[in-house]
This record gives sequence, C-alpha cells and structure tokens, in this order.
Amino acid sequence: MNPLRWIAPGLVTLLLVAVPAVATAATQVNAYSLGLTLDGTAGTAGTAPAPAPSGLDVKLAIAETSGNRPATVNHVVLSLAGVHLDDAAVPGCDEVALNDASNTTGLGVCPAASLVGTTEIVDGIGPSEDISTKLFGCYMSGALVKSTFPGHLLLWLLGGGSSPDPAKQCVVDIHQALVATVTTSPMGSVVDVAIPANLAHPGGVGVLDSGFSLIHLGFIKPTGPGGYTTTIACPSASADVTSDVGLQTVAAPPVTSCAPPVVTPPPVMTPPSFPSVGASVPLVKSDGKVSLAFTCPASGQCTGSAVLLANGRSVGTATFAIAAGASQKVVIKLTSAGRRMLKKGHGRLRVALVVIGGSGGKTKTRNLTLKAAKHR
Repeated sequence: MNPLRWIAPGLVTLLLVAVPAVATAATQVNAYSLGLTLDGTAGTAGTAPAPAPSGLDVKLAIAETSGNRPATVNHVVLSLAGVHLDDAAVPGCDEVALNDASNTTGLGVCPAASLVGTTEIVDGIGPSEDISTKLFGCYMSGALVKSTFPGHLLLWLLGGGSSPDPAKQCVVDIHQALVATVTTSPMGSVVDVAIPANLAHPGGVGVLDSGFSLIHLGFIKPTGPGGYTTTIACPSASADVTSDVGLQTVAAPPVTSCAPPVVTPPPVMTPPSFPSVGASVPLVKSDGKVSLAFTCPASGQCTGSAVLLANGRSVGTATFAIAAGASQKVVIKLTSAGRRMLKKGHGRLRVALVVIGGSGGKTKTRNLTLKAAKHR
C-alpha cells in the first residue's frame, strides 16, 4: 500500500454519493486543551548541571465550541520548556525505508533503541461542506521513532479494522510515518509537526475534512542517564495550533507532580563550646582525686573530656557534659604515676589541662599547678 494514499478514490465517491454536499455558512471555532505530565503520575525533574532521565506525556485535546466537527488541524508547534530531546543519544531509523510502500515489517526496519515513545491520533472525518456531520472515525496509534536524519522525529501511525474495540478502528488501513522536526536549546525543545494533506483532507481539499480530537505524544523515560528525553527543570508546555480557520495558542497547566532533585546537605558542624576553669589552685585529695570547677558559656552545651598531662604523659582523664550556662565539678583521679610525680614534687605538680570538645576533636589547653591537700 502506498502510505501517502489514505483513502481509495472509490470510497471517496461512495461517501459523496451517500452524503450530498450541504452548503453552510457556519464557522468552526476550535477549543484546545493541553495536558502535560511527568513520568506518568509523579517524577523528579533534573537541573541543567544534572539532567534527569524523564518520561513525558503530552495530550492536545480538540473540540468545537458549538458541537460541530472541529476544524482540521494541519500544523502543531509544541514547545517543551525544561526538556531536552537529545538527537545524538539514540540510534536512528531510516525514515525512507519506514515509509516505503514495500515495507511489510513496519518498525522491524528500525533499531529497537530508536523507539523513544508512543503516539496516537483520533480523527473524525466528514464532508467539507457540512461541518456538523461526521461520516466515520479513524483511530491511529503507533510509536515515536528517532530518525537517522538529524533533527527529525517520526510519528509512526497504524490504523485499521482489526481492533475489537470499535472506538479504536479505522475504515481503512494506515501505515504512515509523519515527520516532525525537533530543535533543542539550553531552555528546552520544540517539536514541529505538520499534518500531511492526505490525513488532513482525505480525497482532496473541499471534499472530505478531518476533525482531529486528540493528538498524543508519550515520551518513554530512558532507563539510564544520557537518554533521548531528559529534564533540566520542572517542565512546562505550550502549543501553537494552526487549523483551517486560524492559529491559536494553548498552554498546559503547571506540572504539580515535580519534585526537586533530592540533595543531601552537608552536615552542619557546630563548633564545640569550651568550659572555663576556676582560678583557684586545684587540690589533690589523699585518694588522688582532684576537682576542677568547669563553667559552660550560655552559647551552647559543653561536652567532651578533660586530660591532665605531666611531662608529656597522661596522668588522669575524665568526661563531662554540662548544660549551657551551668557550672559543674569535674573530678579527675590521678594515675599512680601522677601521684608519684606529685609526691616527688613535694606536693606540687605542674600539669597541662587539655579539654577536648565535642566529637570534632577541637582542643583547648590551660597550664595548672596541682597541690596536695594537707591532711588533718
């Protein structure tokens, strides 16, 4: 079958005989609505530095304000802000081979990776002279296919009478690839689709007109980074739609299911608060214990450990946890080596008090002289 011949001449003649031309002065006024969803229900959009593989569903619904057949749409320019369609990300399919009349395998001539989505078009055809009449419907569905030709995206359409659902049948067989051009910039991508004359006006202009009610493009979410469809921001969509009665622009409602990329902030390192130590000379009791008066500033809790060093070696340690603005006695028991040093120094021992604050390992040092308490 020649894919550019959509309706046989005999069928056109039959239709024109069955439905006489009725002159009408009425003018069609199309009403459009555009829908955009990200990854079906909810998804995560990427950023310019980190594009996210994304699936997009774009539906252009078409109606006529007076209930007549919609005026024939023959050109749609779809703007997808925040979306990158990467022409170099996947292999292409030879559009000449796909559209060739001798092609009996359909998408079998295309690499599997060139299939980047799905498409469907719903049509209702009627006589050009009677906009209130729809003679028959035609449902076409198929695939979005990346072409080998740079900047081309193919809408591969199939239609016929094999579906058990009457709403998804077509009076004739359709095997045709529509060629859309794709341009991508840092802001997003634009898909420009021209409806060929054989679909817009079957049998010729002034004979039969198509009244499309739905044009649907569904871009498949790539399985990994670097696929055909990625987002660099929460996407938005608008469309310039040209019909036989003029140009209209429609915008999709904002995508509310966008979730920003999950970014785990670095941990906030709170500097430790260090306690001050009382000015009095610390006394070492007979059991080797020395009490130090620690006062924590009001700026934050003081936690950590205290170490006494004498001649470069540890002679006692203790831990502490003091509420902000509070004071506490911190008791350190000298080691046996520390007590020997105290005795050797005739009841005096010069030490360095090293306070280690919190979990960050910050330290603060103060020199002290320990004095043995007199026994009573």
